[in-house]
Amino acid sequence: MTVFLKPELTMSDVKIDNADVSVSEKIAVIYLLNAIVQADEKVDEQELNYLAFFAKKHRLNLCEQRFKKQKLDGLCQAIQSDAAKVFAIEQIIRLAMCDGEYHKSERQAAIVLSGMLQLELDTFLAIEQSIIENPDQTLVNC
Repeated sequence: MTVFLKPELTMSDVKIDNADVSVSEKIAVIYLLNAIVQADEKVDEQELNYLAFFAKKHRLNLCEQRFKKQKLDGLCQAIQSDAAKVFAIEQIIRLAMCDGEYHKSERQAAIVLSGMLQLELDTFLAIEQSIIENPDQTLVNC
């Protein structure tokens, strides 16, 4: 499934209830976030805090042995529902912004992951704009 947003739509038109995201999809999201954190081989305290907050809020645990077996494409395939795909991109962008900066390389990685999740670029841009316009919500809504 692919989520389509017409250019005239905004994220306020897309209602995502985190209850619509299954536990298995949330598990895939946290492993995906963990992969993103480790991708640049520089783990910031803010990133660790974000992961801890996400894990606590959704009552999830990361298993290092299980993480080592995960592949990005497999994690993206495990995220099936439209709600979970939007939720995943929201979390990826918030993680990228949690240190107060949104680097070009982080944005490009988020766009690539959005494509792997089969989200349209317009959908990604609407999600991104919504988060940029509400930076105080970065940790609150994860």
